[in-house]
Amino acid sequence: MDPGTALAVVSLVLQVASGLHEYFKLWKDCDEDVATLGASLTRITKIFEHLASLLRAPVLDSALVSTICGNVKECEEKIKELEQILKRFKKEGTPASTYEKLKLKSRRALYPFRASTILSISELVEDMKDDLSIALQLLSIDTNVSSSVKLDTIENHVLTFGSKIDAVSRDLETIGAQIHSVDSNVLSMDPKLDGLKSQLELEFKGMYVTPVRSRLTSTRFSTISYSELA
Repeated sequence: MDPGTALAVVSLVLQVASGLHEYFKLWKDCDEDVATLGASLTRITKIFEHLASLLRAPVLDSALVSTICGNVKECEEKIKELEQILKRFKKEGTPASTYEKLKLKSRRALYPFRASTILSISELVEDMKDDLSIALQLLSIDTNVSSSVKLDTIENHVLTFGSKIDAVSRDLETIGAQIHSVDSNVLSMDPKLDGLKSQLELEFKGMYVTPVRSRLTSTRFSTISYSELA
């Protein structure tokens, strides 16, 4: 059985189980066996819903799918029996009101048939659960493995992120050291700049004062020479 066929069978199970569950829900107050059967139908429905979600997955585990398909095939005949029972129930009709429930309930001659039918359905449901036991065990293992893989993946992401943080931290330390080096160089250049400034100021003053003194000296000599000549 291929995954597509298995999914079709699983879908049929869900339809039949849902129909039976709805039917017996109307009779749940009539007998304890009916309530118990309703609970069994709910459990088997959840199992097949899980199988359906796996068969619809975009990526399928071939070994797991093969086991599921084999188990579903074993359930196929039982599913058809349940489907026939549901069809018979639909033909007989369902109690649509409290009055009809009481009227049908008073027909005790029909109840042994109902009891045997309930027993048959219960046995079929339990047989299907047994048929699916291997698949359920594999699903449990697969779920645990998937969870472990996810945890390993998360751990790897955390380690990678931590390495990146360490690398960024080292880069920041390098940048900080470079900034400190630049600050030191700037501080060491300050005295040199002050000395250069002083030297330039002295040179500027020298360039300005020397010509003035020269002119003053020249004027003095000229005055003396003129007096002496007079």
